[in-house]
Amino acid sequence: MDELPIDIHYAKLLDWLLDRRKVPSGWHEGIRSVRFKVNESLADLPADDDEVLTIVGGQYLDYFGCKKLLSVIGVRDVFGRYKDERGKKWLDIIAMYEKEDLFLADSAQVLAKQVDVEIPTLRRRQAKLQSSLNDAGRRESDAEKAAAKQEAELNDMCLSLGIQDASLPLEGQLRRAVQVAAPKAAREVSKLAKTELVEEALRYYQIYTKRAEVNDQALCPTLTRILGSELDAIAPEELDFVGTGEVKEVTIDWGVEVSEEPKIDFGESEEGTMPGEKDAETAEPKIDFGDFGVTLDEADAAYVDEGEPVEIDWGDSNDQPEAAVEIKWDADAEQANVEDKGSEMNQVNEYSLLNETTRNEFLTDLYEISAFLDQREKEWQQSGKGGGLGVMLLDAENRSLELRQFDAEKISKMKAAIEDVLSSLTLEENRRALTLKSSLRALHRMVKSLEEKKYAAERLKKMVSEIETRRRREAQELKSIGPRLERTIAYVKELKANIEDALSKQYKPRKVNLMGEINTL
Repeated sequence: MDELPIDIHYAKLLDWLLDRRKVPSGWHEGIRSVRFKVNESLADLPADDDEVLTIVGGQYLDYFGCKKLLSVIGVRDVFGRYKDERGKKWLDIIAMYEKEDLFLADSAQVLAKQVDVEIPTLRRRQAKLQSSLNDAGRRESDAEKAAAKQEAELNDMCLSLGIQDASLPLEGQLRRAVQVAAPKAAREVSKLAKTELVEEALRYYQIYTKRAEVNDQALCPTLTRILGSELDAIAPEELDFVGTGEVKEVTIDWGVEVSEEPKIDFGESEEGTMPGEKDAETAEPKIDFGDFGVTLDEADAAYVDEGEPVEIDWGDSNDQPEAAVEIKWDADAEQANVEDKGSEMNQVNEYSLLNETTRNEFLTDLYEISAFLDQREKEWQQSGKGGGLGVMLLDAENRSLELRQFDAEKISKMKAAIEDVLSSLTLEENRRALTLKSSLRALHRMVKSLEEKKYAAERLKKMVSEIETRRRREAQELKSIGPRLERTIAYVKELKANIEDALSKQYKPRKVNLMGEINTL
């Protein structure tokens, strides 16, 4: 019975010591005094001793650590007593620990804290860092792919727009590229449109419609004008930078006629001198103040004799005044001639494909002829006599010589020519270049889209850099947590063995064992 071991749960060790009065209930006060003494003595330790630094710089310096430190720094005499002051100080500290078994209470508290708090905290931090590193690697890979995708899309857009370097300001490069691409696209469409097949298709449509007496309006007027114009010769003014606004001088008719050089006749100044002439001797102009019909003597006589002043006519009579000049405030806005060269650059050449209105009307005409030829082609295909139903109804047996030359094969060729023009005009690159040339708003939207792509690529690259920096920092921390966790576990195991040994000496020959999670570390 006396040899049965004593099993104590590590978390209940301090309560077990207090219940059996192995340590006093006010052990905290005693430990506080010991710790104050320990902190004072640490300042006297040698700073160049590796063994001392290993003991002090490790875990919590408890009673057992103090005994180990004393064995390293203490100097004994021939009788085994410490003769230096440093050794005596640490010997007193050990004695304070052993008084009323304070070291058991302190060690029990430290042991429970290390097992329940420190080790789980380090392990959770280690698991979190490992998970964060795995996630950081995935996020870094995704960010790199997204950045590469955004950069590739930006480069493709810049390449299609004729921008050479995406790192330079984009708007200026886009403006210069549009000046080259838009006229080139207009010339390309013009070259395809000015072919014999397109002209014959237009003529066929006009002849057919006229013979059918559908309407007497001009058919495809824009296409007709363009085919008869020098579209390839684009005016130099049309090559100005896109979006440069030009505001012409506003002219308003106020309805007031003003002579070029108004002259005032002040009358004769002297005898023999006409108004405005200069005196031959003085070379000074003579001013005629006019003749009011009354002399000074007559005025004085009237005033003296009759006692009444001379009346002066100030022009405020009751006569009907002349009609006032009327100012026209309702000037037509069109007379202002204010044109926005950036929104629509169509003021230079009305029949140019760089003109957005002309281009839209041209496209409408092409679709109109294409629909007509498609219908005629279907009629020829449905007929087994070489002529469609529409042709037979219009011409009956007396088909005109003008329509007779347009057979199914010719119609198919004309339709293909019209489709080629439509394909060129609606081609993404040509359509975009012509739109950017004629619309400042579209140009700004394109620049904004490019800037957003550029910003997104730069932001993703920055994110990759930040993730990489954070990943390196977490990897370094994870690398340091491993040894720290191992040292903490080793310290806990050593402290457990020391506590078990100290208690076993007090309950000899019974052995004391600490139970619980401490044995599964």
